[in-house]
Amino acid sequence: MRKVSPINRETHALDTLNVIAKISFGGELHVRSTEEKRNYKGPLFEATAGDLVISKIRVAQGSLCLVPDNLAHLAVSPEYPVYAIDLAKARAKFVQLAVRTSAFQRRISGLRSGNTTKARIRPAQFEALYIPIPPLNEQDALTAAYTDALARAAQLEQEADAIERAGWLAFEEALGLAPPPPLPDAPVFVARFKDMEQWTGKWGESSELASRYPLLPLSKVLIARREPVEIDGALGDWQAITIKFSGEVLPRNRTDAFKGAMFAAYPGDIVFSKIDARNGAVGLIPDSIPQAVVTSEYPVFTPKADKVRAAYLSRLLRAEHFRNALQRKASGTSGRKRITPKGFLSLVIPVPPLAEQDVLVSALSHAARLKQQAASLRQSAWEQFEAALFVTTNLL
Repeated sequence: MRKVSPINRETHALDTLNVIAKISFGGELHVRSTEEKRNYKGPLFEATAGDLVISKIRVAQGSLCLVPDNLAHLAVSPEYPVYAIDLAKARAKFVQLAVRTSAFQRRISGLRSGNTTKARIRPAQFEALYIPIPPLNEQDALTAAYTDALARAAQLEQEADAIERAGWLAFEEALGLAPPPPLPDAPVFVARFKDMEQWTGKWGESSELASRYPLLPLSKVLIARREPVEIDGALGDWQAITIKFSGEVLPRNRTDAFKGAMFAAYPGDIVFSKIDARNGAVGLIPDSIPQAVVTSEYPVFTPKADKVRAAYLSRLLRAEHFRNALQRKASGTSGRKRITPKGFLSLVIPVPPLAEQDVLVSALSHAARLKQQAASLRQSAWEQFEAALFVTTNLL
């Protein structure tokens, strides 16, 4: 049932109210700061703990939430309709999940009206939609199964984070990449400005590496792969990719060929972004992408099997030391600085024996697997919730 409870601004000063700022696509509620509240001039309406609040503009993208129990009173603008949930028929948490399902979201998307950037759903349209309403005990069971799965996923992620932190520390210390201890404080330090950039990055020079392993430039352990791909129209079996700053290589949602030259990359190849390598965009093509296609902005290299493991190298190049080194090698205008293949290949790295490379990356690989398990658990839990919900015949 929709609630329309105007707030009397004469008896309720703005400074005393929790005024809504936005609801994120993930359903997180944000309230305005004190300064932001002072600039608000429009009418306000009350929402209380357990009420469902939606965004007229972005509800189809997931912008809806329950008012949390620790927020006794929320003030919303007319852009955020408020609904009280009939607790005799439905649990609040169940309703919140039900209206976030893909089936319900598709129905909302088809109802919005207005121009493309500010299309809205009218409250009456939202209220006319149906959702499955199982008996209360089944709602409790469905909600509990989903929240339990989320808790297990969160536990896996915490474990993965701890393993990853320890793994990176051991990885960097073994390779001589851990920063040196800070110098003692000095009351006076005299410097010439022209020397500051050099000193700022001095520890990052290859000669300063304290590694016990041989140091080699990347040109000695990598082979450039420049295999042109001729495509006219659709990419077909070829997959465009993107590289995140975390180094993860993901499929890119693109079906048509790029303009200009395109090149092939295969599982086990190292690929970097000329612009963002210094931010961590250096990745390993995974087995799940058997035929990747990239532009000239993404140079491709194949590791020499007798020198270096691809998994070791992809992690090594995201260490802070090498990110700083790539930062220094970037050239061009400040907004679009790039790393050239020549600059990339000049980077000097420690090269342990292959068996030791495997040991060094094992903890990081284990952490990555745990994170993947957590992501799969979240996904499967949501799919099970939706599957159970939409075989229910009782609709309200």
